[in-house]
Amino acid sequence: MTKRIFIDEKDKEEIREVARKEELINTAIKLLTKKFGTLPEAMKKGIKNADLDSLEIIRDSIFDFNDLKDVEKYL
Repeated sequence: MTKRIFIDEKDKEEIREVARKEELINTAIKLLTKKFGTLPEAMKKGIKNADLDSLEIIRDSIFDFNDLKDVEKYL
């Protein structure tokens, strides 16, 4: 017998937001590593703690950054 779990809309939105943040974190770390090489642990931690808006800015600005100091402005 299969158990059914019901999730209300608020919880669904929260789950989507968490998944989106994880995706942005992974994308930012991957692209920054490709562009600048190994990232300092402090930067990875900052990216993981960044809010959604900052993560979107980082992702959208990857090709405009000249060095990691440009990224630090958003962490």
